[in-house]
Amino acid sequence: MDNLKNVLVQWIYTLGLSSKIGEKDIFALTKITKDLFPKLTIKDIQLAIKLSLQNKLGIDIECYGNFSALYIAKILNAYCDYNYEKMQEIIWRKESYNKQLEAPKEIKPFQERLESTKRLIIYYGNWVKNNDTYLGDYNNVIWEFLKRIGYLDPTKVNLEEAEQWADDRIKLEAMSTQAKVFSKLSHEKRENEFAKFRRLYGRYYVMKKIFRGIENVPDWLSNIDNKQILLQ
Repeated sequence: MDNLKNVLVQWIYTLGLSSKIGEKDIFALTKITKDLFPKLTIKDIQLAIKLSLQNKLGIDIECYGNFSALYIAKILNAYCDYNYEKMQEIIWRKESYNKQLEAPKEIKPFQERLESTKRLIIYYGNWVKNNDTYLGDYNNVIWEFLKRIGYLDPTKVNLEEAEQWADDRIKLEAMSTQAKVFSKLSHEKRENEFAKFRRLYGRYYVMKKIFRGIENVPDWLSNIDNKQILLQ
């Protein structure tokens, strides 16, 4: 509870209201927050504060000089909604991809498929360089390509580092929505889903490190043999 109290105190200072709120008020707000949002971790609440200060929660984030339980609930509920939308987006992308797999595939000429693959690699490479937000590597196209050209050796990946990054991002983008999504799953199913996300996010982190070492993705790709980019 002390950790939560410290977070709220820092939040109050950030909003410039430290002179208006006493120790008893802080204690009461800490207890109310814990009672109302028992499934949110300290990291969740810190992230909610950060997103509110960045005006990314889609609501009016002004407290108008009144740091109250109502204000805290408004920000944390908006944070849960924000993460729920992120989770729904991940599920939608997964379902869309599964539908594509089920649909009959038209075999396109090699050159057309090659250009399409190049565009995908350039887009994904630039995205992963500049964004922490997960973007799915469907069918492992990018992962297998990096392995094929010798830029990625799974046996030499720092798994501990990748898994730590994955755990933090999953909390941010997916698992922090437990109150609305994951709480409906059994413990076993929740653990299975977490393991899947951890593997995907861990791979994302590994590819992120690789592409960050490439100054210009299109120029880099232009020097790679087309037969390595797309297997015939």
